[in-house]
Order: sequence, then C-alpha cells, then structure tokens
Amino acid sequence: MSTMYTTAAERARESLGRRKGGRRSAEFAALLCTTMVCLVGLALVYHAKAAPLADVDQRLAQHALVDLTRVQRADDLLPGLTAIADASQRRVLAARLLTCLTETDTAGTGRPSIESVGALGRASVSAAEVRRDRRLAFLRDRLKPPAANARPDEEPRVTLLTGEQLADIKPSFIARTPAQFRSSFRLAAVVFVAGFWLVHVFGRVRGRRGDSLLLPVAQLLTLVGLLAMTSLRDPLRDAMLFTRFAQGTAAGCVVMAAVSLVDFQRSLLRKLSYVPLAGAIALSSLLILFGTGPGASDARVNLFGVQPVEAIRVLVLLFLAGYFANRWEFLREL
Repeated sequence: MSTMYTTAAERARESLGRRKGGRRSAEFAALLCTTMVCLVGLALVYHAKAAPLADVDQRLAQHALVDLTRVQRADDLLPGLTAIADASQRRVLAARLLTCLTETDTAGTGRPSIESVGALGRASVSAAEVRRDRRLAFLRDRLKPPAANARPDEEPRVTLLTGEQLADIKPSFIARTPAQFRSSFRLAAVVFVAGFWLVHVFGRVRGRRGDSLLLPVAQLLTLVGLLAMTSLRDPLRDAMLFTRFAQGTAAGCVVMAAVSLVDFQRSLLRKLSYVPLAGAIALSSLLILFGTGPGASDARVNLFGVQPVEAIRVLVLLFLAGYFANRWEFLREL
C-alpha cells in the first residue's frame, strides 16, 4: 500500500514538473518572439529618425547649425538667431541667452545640462532689469502686471523669446550630436529588452509559476510607448524621453520580479484590498483641498510639487484587482 502511495506521489510530482517546464518553455518561446518584434520595431524607428541626420556634422562645421552644449561665447549663438531681423536685438539676445545657458546650476556644481532646445524659451530676465536697461527696451511691451496670487517677494520675469521666435530659431539649434543620439538610443534599447529577460531568468531560477503570456504581452505593450516616445520627438532638439521610458520600464521589471516572490493567495494582502481605495480617496481629497493648477488655471493637478493623478489611478486598479480576486468564485457563477 505504501508503495502505491509513493508511486502516486512521484507521478504527481513528475506531472507538476512537466507543467512547470511547459510553462517556462512557452514563456521563453513567446518572449523570444516578442523580443524579435521589439528589435525590428526599434530598428525601423531608429532608421527613420537617423536618416535625416546625415548632413548634421557638415552643417555644424559650416556653422549653419549651433550645438548648444558647445557654446562658449555670445558670437557662437548669432548664426542660430538669423531669423530675428534686428541685428542689435540679436546681439543682446545672444549675450543674455549665453548667461542663462552657462550659469551654474542650483547646486553650484557647474554648467547645467541642456536636454532640449526648448531651454532657450525658458531664459528670462527680471522686470526691473528690463525697465533699467535700455538695450532691453524691446521687451517692455511684454511686461505684465503682477499676478493676484503672486508673493510680495516674488520678482516678475520676462522671457527673452516669444513662442513664435523660438519656433523660428529652433531648426538652427541642436541640443546633442547624432553620435550622442545613436549611443543613447542603443543603450535605451538594451536596457528595455534586458529588463524583461532578467525577469524571465529570475522566474526560472526561483521556480515562479504564472501565466506564460503575461511577460511577453507586457513587453509588446510597453514597446508601443517606447516607439511613440522616440518617433514623436526630434532626436537632436527635444528631450530624449525614450531614455527615461526605457529606464522606467526596467525599474518596473525589477518591481515585477520582486512582487512575484509574494504569494498573494496565502498572504494577508488579500484582506487589505480596501487600503488602496482609502489611499486613493485620501489623495483625491488632498488634491481637491490643497491642489493647484498650472499658471492661472483653476484645474487642480499639482499637490505639494507633484501630480498625484497617476498614483490615484494605480491605487484604484489595485483595489479593483483585490476586490475581484476575492470574489472570483461568485463572478464565475454569474
């Protein structure tokens, strides 16, 4: 009799082992296929963005383009300001823009990094300086009275460039070279793909059980975001959002691997599904009471310097996931 039970137990273990091996093999095959799709998609969007950059080095040598990261003198900015007709205004703007580009950062560690040409649009001078300096007379038309909610010690400022002027001169400036874009994109692609494969290897080592399609599907969905972050931005003039996106995806993969270690079926977390809902309600209440909007807008999106809307969404999703997981038998009957 004991031999019969031992044989049955061994058969059960073998069957379980085969099922685990089948799930791992299925996940490996599916992840390999989705990774190939990712590489093809990334290669296509890379070539589409890199093709127009063939003559950039030549234009830099001819001073037809200005690299903001290499500007040392005000005269280095003048070739990019030709869209501004007044010569004296161009020289004043070049000198002021150089000050804003080369001044030390808030930590006092040196020249701040320039992520995009849009940094020129944030360059500004104080209203008092505009009134005092005759060379800045062309900015006086843009002086505005202090806002009603402005602090008494807050000095009003005037941007050096209008939106139209920034749009006119933007094609004449770059914030990085094509070589820097290529290296950053390749690194982002490696980080993005490696994150998912590390989760797969970690799951195999830990003997993780789960849906074999979850990881490949997550890779495809996040690929859409990475391609959008790359294709919708100028590779030399706009901020490289694809780098942050790839880093965030890799961090999410680390969180996924850590969460996979928790047995939610046996843990007390199943009974705490209403805690995320309470957190979402608390954040929403704080946003309604103390939130602020951009500029003079009445929209309440900022709370103590951050935007909690994304956190509220995640908390609501966690509540719904826990709520339905605790009632899956009832829902199945329905």
